[in-house]
Amino acid sequence: MNRTEKDICKDALQVQDASNIHGVLHSMWEISIELRDLGEDPRAHPAMLLFLDKLDDMLYRPFGFPKNQGELYGNAYQYCKQKSGYERFG
Repeated sequence: MNRTEKDICKDALQVQDASNIHGVLHSMWEISIELRDLGEDPRAHPAMLLFLDKLDDMLYRPFGFPKNQGELYGNAYQYCKQKSGYERFG
């Protein structure tokens, strides 16, 4: 199945409601491969930041907060919302 950046961004938004850490890790791994196949650098894509933030949240934030994390997260969230066309998220 050929997935697009729109699909990946939609997944990154939906994962924010996840509660199964194994499912999040598996999806993150799959999305990193899909991004690479699309010619994107997974290390620099906003969708990956949303996945990493979710994992950090699921681990009770042991890694702390950089001063600009709120801004980084907000920018990544808005990017994925725009790219996904997914309007469920406010």
